Amino acid sequence: MDSQVQKSLELNKIFDSSFLDELKLYSKKTPDQECCGIIIKENNLNKFISCENKSLYPRESFVINSNIIIDYNVEYIFHSHTIGSANPSIKDMRVSEELCIPFLIYSLSCDEFYLYNNISV
Repeated sequence: MDSQVQKSLELNKIFDSSFLDELKLYSKKTPDQECCGIIIKENNLNKFISCENKSLYPRESFVINSNIIIDYNVEYIFHSHTIGSANPSIKDMRVSEELCIPFLIYSLSCDEFYLYNNISV
């Protein structure tokens, strides 16, 4: 099976297409900077909560207020990549692993998602 097809199948087991479409629309509202948010479970459904990108360099990175991570039971952290693929950067991988929270990344230029969940616990 093609790896791209495998990735799509895994993603669709976790998120339905309307939820992913919601994230795409949110990302396209600010195409010149990485947008971000958290995904929580509410009534056993995924719920997206948008967050302000606090980064000094929002075109290349994102920062979420740490109180948000503390205040919610975060299932996933979402952010967009303004340029390049949806593959996680080294910083994305490091932060995801440190927080023990998977990252869902959407690439605006490639119109694709990547779920990074290589959590080493």
